[in-house]
Amino acid sequence: MGYPRYKENRMVEATPGQCSIAAVMWVLNYFWYTDFTKRDTWEMMQIMKKWAYRWNQDALLTEEEIALRLAEHGFDIKIFYSTTEEKRRDFVEHPTWEKYKEFLKPQYHKYVKGDYRVDPNKWAIHEWHRNTVTDTSIHKKLLQNKNVSMEWSSSIGKQVKAYQNDGALFILWLDSYVLHKKEKPEWAPLGWHIVVTTGIEGGQFKIFDPGPPLWNGYLKSQDVVEDAIKDRGDYMFILVKERNAGAA
Repeated sequence: MGYPRYKENRMVEATPGQCSIAAVMWVLNYFWYTDFTKRDTWEMMQIMKKWAYRWNQDALLTEEEIALRLAEHGFDIKIFYSTTEEKRRDFVEHPTWEKYKEFLKPQYHKYVKGDYRVDPNKWAIHEWHRNTVTDTSIHKKLLQNKNVSMEWSSSIGKQVKAYQNDGALFILWLDSYVLHKKEKPEWAPLGWHIVVTTGIEGGQFKIFDPGPPLWNGYLKSQDVVEDAIKDRGDYMFILVKERNAGAA
């Protein structure tokens, strides 16, 4: 019998604005028996950002950035996109402000103010109160990584149920205000947040939410979670599992 897993009791509480790296640290704690905590936020962000992290400018890891870094650390990664492969690839090859808005619901277009090129592979848009930097080379690197596969035009509930008993965790991007049925403040019309789930049972997701504050293993209706994921428009989510998990 192998060494017992830390699993759920090793959830990491996020430093404010750092839910992405807190979720990643818990994934590592879950699978690798590590003991990362919020004290490790700065160092772990430096590792995940390839030692180019700036606290005041790069607040979050993007969805695809998390997938790539975990794949580089040897995990099996499957990315589910609600959009089509053609639409995503067109954006990656020719990223513009107008194409970015196509991924958003019309009511959120007014919060995307413009874009500018950072370097040949990076561009930035201003969303409500912050700049979001997209590195278009990340998607290309994912396509080349042997640990990564992708599915397109995916349904969140269907795909989670299909894979949840295969030793997997799922990283979800959703709107925290919709998830908790709270009114959105004017300063944060897009309440973008990252949580982890082990799957769906009895019509409810089991959610591990880095907060802050930490919400460890609460249950949320499948309909509510799906509404929170779909609130912004097109979405993606990530399946993470150890190499050869479930193999005989």
